[in-house]
Amino acid sequence: MRTIPSLLFLFLFFLAPAAYSQPKAILSGTVKSLDGNKLPQAHVILKPYSDNLFYHSEIVEVRADNSFQISIPRSGIYRLTVIGAMHKSMNIPIWIRKPDSLEVDITLDPKNLDDGEYFNSNEYISWIRVTGNFNGYNYDRGVRFERVSPKILRATITTSLDTLHYQVTGLTSGTTVLPGAEDYRLRDSRNYEAVVPVKNDKVVLTYKADSTYFDNKNPFKGYRTTWDFNQSYFQFSEKTEQQIHKNLDSGNYFSRLFNYAIFDSDSLTMDKFEYSMKQINRDRWNLYIEESGTLETRLNNLSGTLDDDLLQSMYYKYLLLCEDILDIHNSGLLTEIDTEPNQYINSDILRASMDAIPPESPLWSLHKELILTFPGALGYSTRVSNYLEEAVMKHPDNDVTGRVLYRLFTHSYDSSGRSERTKKYYRLILDAFGDNYYARKARDYVQENN
Repeated sequence: MRTIPSLLFLFLFFLAPAAYSQPKAILSGTVKSLDGNKLPQAHVILKPYSDNLFYHSEIVEVRADNSFQISIPRSGIYRLTVIGAMHKSMNIPIWIRKPDSLEVDITLDPKNLDDGEYFNSNEYISWIRVTGNFNGYNYDRGVRFERVSPKILRATITTSLDTLHYQVTGLTSGTTVLPGAEDYRLRDSRNYEAVVPVKNDKVVLTYKADSTYFDNKNPFKGYRTTWDFNQSYFQFSEKTEQQIHKNLDSGNYFSRLFNYAIFDSDSLTMDKFEYSMKQINRDRWNLYIEESGTLETRLNNLSGTLDDDLLQSMYYKYLLLCEDILDIHNSGLLTEIDTEPNQYINSDILRASMDAIPPESPLWSLHKELILTFPGALGYSTRVSNYLEEAVMKHPDNDVTGRVLYRLFTHSYDSSGRSERTKKYYRLILDAFGDNYYARKARDYVQENN
């Protein structure tokens, strides 16, 4: 099951078309911690999805009063990333159509740090290491922790530096810092390091499991919290919400397009989840079916000429809902007969989506697996295969084209072995990606299936 923000909320503001010389839009708001504490440090990053649409990235530090303000250079599609020291990051794709003042409140979920259950294993704690400016951030040469007690670890860093910059790997997914540092600094790699003074040529770091660190509770009873579960959330201020509803009342606009996580954040809060996993998936299933049915009716009764962006967004939302329906069906968590997706997914609308959304559309960069809903629901028909091939040739995002090309290759390989089409896909992958991820995956696939 996908969780916030691996699912990524998509917010669309369909306002008036923007002129080339438009002033900047302003996005402002607050960033806070879910546990109620002040974030040691946080940043808001606005990153363009495609170099041919935008000028440059913007990054601002969240102020001491938890507020931020960031300028949006011009209309288009952006990825808004919010990161905080000792907290999980959040990604929010947004589409801005005209200059405006948008206000949001963002809450970040603290990272789940190791609960110490396996600290009795020397092999286990050998993987928990400190890296930093004292060793070139090299994990292999990182300082290891020693066990002081069943729930306490300690690492001693010896250095001639006046100031130590450090990160810890192995206590959570990725890297983390520990509370109590003099300062925290954002590295170019977009993760944080702690800054502490060095006294007597050494720094001693102590980690106490289940005591002074964030204690995340899984809202699903009977399931242990994992590092990947993310309860971060995003909501508009009342002023911005009123403007959205005003836009909705004045025209046929989607102001928000959700790729739902568990529920629309307006309908339920995390502290109210008391369901089992199966009950949650049943509720999700019903929500997606209701949403897709409503949107299907709307798409089947379109009249007049619609703005291209609006039309694309409607079909894109339908694809998101179809993907969610397929995901729940494929999960095997619901076995009732009414979970058969073909009863609820309209293949005619999916085919119309390929007419409405060009293969090179930047929308495919917002959720890089979504374009693969076409073969997942319609199979590899000639039309679907041609659409995917066109995306490979035209789309500017290498991650999108890599995923699509690899899927075309594996399907062709499984269906026809070493056909000319299979060889063509294989050559394209090697030519486009050399020794990178997708080329290595393709080579491994051939070796495993020979």
